[in-house]
Amino acid sequence: MAIVPGWVSSATCIDGDYLRQRRDLFTCDWRFSSPIFHARHDVNGNSRGASRCPGEGFLAPCGHVGRPLAAVPLYYATVSGSGPMDENIEFEADSLFVRLYREVEPRLARSLLSFRKRYPPRTFSHAGYDWPYIVAGQGDETALLLHGMAGAYDIWWQQIEALAPHYRLISVTYPPIDTLAGLATGLLALLDHLGVDNVHLVGTSLGGYLAQYLMARHPDRVVDAVFGNTYPPNQILARRTRGAEPLLRILPEGIILAAMRWNIRRSLHPAGGRSELLKAYLLEGTYRNMSKPLFLARYRTVMEWFDLPQEPPRIPLMILEAENDPLITPALRAMLRETYPEAAVINLGSVGHFSYINRPIPYTQMLEAFWQATHPLGAPRKHGP
Repeated sequence: MAIVPGWVSSATCIDGDYLRQRRDLFTCDWRFSSPIFHARHDVNGNSRGASRCPGEGFLAPCGHVGRPLAAVPLYYATVSGSGPMDENIEFEADSLFVRLYREVEPRLARSLLSFRKRYPPRTFSHAGYDWPYIVAGQGDETALLLHGMAGAYDIWWQQIEALAPHYRLISVTYPPIDTLAGLATGLLALLDHLGVDNVHLVGTSLGGYLAQYLMARHPDRVVDAVFGNTYPPNQILARRTRGAEPLLRILPEGIILAAMRWNIRRSLHPAGGRSELLKAYLLEGTYRNMSKPLFLARYRTVMEWFDLPQEPPRIPLMILEAENDPLITPALRAMLRETYPEAAVINLGSVGHFSYINRPIPYTQMLEAFWQATHPLGAPRKHGP
């Protein structure tokens, strides 16, 4: 990235103090409002000309129009340039992203913006629901990545970036389907649509529970499975949250989302080593993706019971757990290990519930090592477990 060190110093736009403090987040390409220009600046902050740019409500230029623009709202910035991460790519950061990611290491914030730019989700429609999804990588082996209660397709971006050179990766966002069977049916239909016979299955939290359901009901579609920070069918969660659903049904959406944000700050962020990236991503999801209907649907699938087969499928398994997971208690972790005694168990230490975000390298290394051990790249294998 071509970072411009000095151009923000003359800013007269809204939130100018913040921009002066965090000019390392952005390069020199911005869009402006009233009149709407697309201005470019050189490395000294000097204008290199401007042209008309469609749209309205954009960030004010740093003195380009020649008058104070403090009343102009910060809407979005485009960050362009070249560097080791991406060549000549433009990253869009709207005001919400700028606000939430202001304490995040710029390199990490840019990596997420870059990923979203390069992998906009497609839509697969099935049984009246739209499934946002992406496919990355060109490998012969395919992995299906299943997020948890608070996730979306891009929560796996750091794993996808690292694994895409060798694997084909599918990541989805669940629509508001409130049964495991409904989610599984949609996922299998998507795999059929993409021409995928079977997959390396990776699920975390709710996604790990859904992965267990898929493996139990459709073992022929699963090459191997990773259950991360998750739980088996149990009564512990139901007892712990008895009476919650009737209350959730009558609560306003704003209160539900506020409670999610409170839990992120109070519990998930500290457990994740106070990772600013983790906090920003999870908070962003409560503004962009989550709604009351979606929350209720995912809550019901978390609580749903399903019967495990008497004879478990002979499929290689790995369990990833964290010592200080604030959502998966020691009792639930022990129950998962007892349910799958043949699984390899990796305790990642005190990394919280989302270590694939705040500690992505060891998490990704575990996935790749497991896949290589069970099905080495380039080795022939049958279609099915």
